[in-house]
This record gives sequence, C-alpha cells and structure tokens, in this order.
Amino acid sequence: GPPRPGRKICYAVDTRPNKVLYRLCQDVDLAFLDGMFLPEHHEEAEAKEHMTANDAARVAARAGARRAVLVHISPRYTEEDMGKFVDAAKKRFGNTEIGSDLQQFTIPYRKEDPNLPPK
Repeated sequence: GPPRPGRKICYAVDTRPNKVLYRLCQDVDLAFLDGMFLPEHHEEAEAKEHMTANDAARVAARAGARRAVLVHISPRYTEEDMGKFVDAAKKRFGNTEIGSDLQQFTIPYRKEDPNLPPK
C-alpha cells in the first residue's frame, strides 16, 4: 500500500516533568505516563521523583500527545480513588484514562481513526 506515517508511543515512569520528557512525548499517539499521586499529594510526588495526575496531563497536553494513560499509580489508592485521578487529569488533558495491568491498546494509524484529535 501507499506510505503512511508510523505510530508513536512514549512510556515514562519514575520521573518528574522536564524538557527531555516533553520532547519524548512530542506528538505521540499514546503516552503512558507516571501518575503515581493525586494532586493533593504533590509535595510527596516531588520528593519521590514521581508525577501527579495533573503533572502527567500537563505533559501530555504541552507535548501534543493524542491520548494519555496514567500508569504506575501508588497502591495506597483504592478503586474509588481512580475517578479522582481521571477527573484531575481531564481538567488539563481530556483524552486521559487509567491503565491497568495486562491491558491491551490499539493504536490506529492516524488516517484510520477520525475521532483522534487533529494535528
């Protein structure tokens, strides 16, 4: 078939927002990002070199990612807390979800999915 753009992903955990991370996530189709803490625990996130849900969403938005998945979430949080993660992240980047162990993802080619945000 005719040539088409490839698909790009970024997987980044155990990190804080930084210039290199923004470059790694630039224009990716799917960004798997450290969402270890809720925003109210931002001081602990900074001290332990992790991101909050807000931090991850800000990275995705500023880098121009099309979709973000929060991963590497602290086990201190309950299933009920997961909605708080999504709510916090979606305020900064609407196309965010929580990842789960063994979850599989389809990353369509850009022209095959009209629902993806345009670039």
